[in-house]
Amino acid sequence: MSSFLSKSEINQQAATLLKNNYMHCSSIHCSYYRCIQLMLHIANNIFNTEKGYFDEMTKKDQSSTHAFLIKMFQKNLSEKKKNLQRIESLEFQKHIRSFNAITDLKKLRTDSDYSDLVIMKEHSEKGINIAESVTTALQKI
Repeated sequence: MSSFLSKSEINQQAATLLKNNYMHCSSIHCSYYRCIQLMLHIANNIFNTEKGYFDEMTKKDQSSTHAFLIKMFQKNLSEKKKNLQRIESLEFQKHIRSFNAITDLKKLRTDSDYSDLVIMKEHSEKGINIAESVTTALQKI
């Protein structure tokens, strides 16, 4: 098991434990990083990106690693959809929508980490649910 996959699974467990112990900000943080680390695992082990690839590309693209990674997966999912038959394409569109919810999770994580908002149980539950949806979509790659 890769280090990123292991970290992703640990963050999944941590998100639930933290939510159950009323640590909702940290739960959201773990839900988000669960997805990022799974994307890094897929990028390294399925797309075979080389060490230093993300540093190089984010400098070129002038974006954060997270933003670049999300954009890379959105592009990959869209390209994959083009190669599917109509029925498969409609089903796959659901996975694309699920993956795109990562932008909602990113905003939730940013609000949780950097805003003065009170983060409640329903926020951490939403984060866990979005992460589960994103993870399911990523498994279709």
